Amino acid sequence: VEAVVRRSLDVLRAKLLDEMRQQMRREVNISSILDAVYGIVAESGNARLIAWLILDGDTPREETRMMRALAEAAHVRMVSGGWTEGRKFEFEDMMFTVMLVGAAAIGAGVVGDAMRYSMGIENDEGAEARFRRWFSALLARYLSGQGEFAAPPPVVPTK
Repeated sequence: VEAVVRRSLDVLRAKLLDEMRQQMRREVNISSILDAVYGIVAESGNARLIAWLILDGDTPREETRMMRALAEAAHVRMVSGGWTEGRKFEFEDMMFTVMLVGAAAIGAGVVGDAMRYSMGIENDEGAEARFRRWFSALLARYLSGQGEFAAPPPVVPTK
């Protein structure tokens, strides 16, 4: 089982990093990046594997930095591609963006059908595509700097 899981994670990492490299060669298209991530994570069964590993507590430590590698590659692309010209765009902004996309893709792959059912749109064949377009537009607006990148509010300690 461990060998099968390791092989699956290796393939997942390679696909995601390869897709990011391909995207770095082209003009940035948030929609195509999001579709690629969803295809690799949500639609291939990898989301369920990831969720199972996390819930089982058996994720190998070296596998846990894949998201950081994706964030680093994406941040380099944003800065070198001129998307951040004249604006402050911290690496943390990209980390949080990658975390959001990852959580959405894993969520879609694990609970997407149940979520659509809970929303009453289980028979709406276009709902997932419309959500992705909406999500892509939201990310593109944020990443293109329409408005300043907002720092998160300070954490107030609870007693």
